[in-house]
Amino acid sequence: MALILHLGAHKTATTHLQKSLQLAVETLAEAGIYYAGPDLLRTDLCPLVDGVGAKGPQGHAKAQRASAVLHQAQADFPHLLVSDENLLGGTIAWGCSTARAGSIPWRRPDCSASSR
Repeated sequence: MALILHLGAHKTATTHLQKSLQLAVETLAEAGIYYAGPDLLRTDLCPLVDGVGAKGPQGHAKAQRASAVLHQAQADFPHLLVSDENLLGGTIAWGCSTARAGSIPWRRPDCSASSR
């Protein structure tokens, strides 16, 4: 099985690519590729984005739900294409990064660590 991660950084035409992939989802499936984009990964069914780096029982439960959905896809398709720029972290809000746990931390010098 091939796992393809598209982590397109914000403002790099990621949304255009994801919409194009969504339009081609049937063709991808016929080629043995399961496409999991933000329309799936940001839902309660498969909360992969919220589960990445989340702590505590709720974070663990979200990661488990996402894992179950993606494992089922793995059983049904030889290839899995996952695309969501928020796996890298959110956009900069209020001048401070909302990066996910485990990602490279970046913050402006005037941002306190507690604002992340």
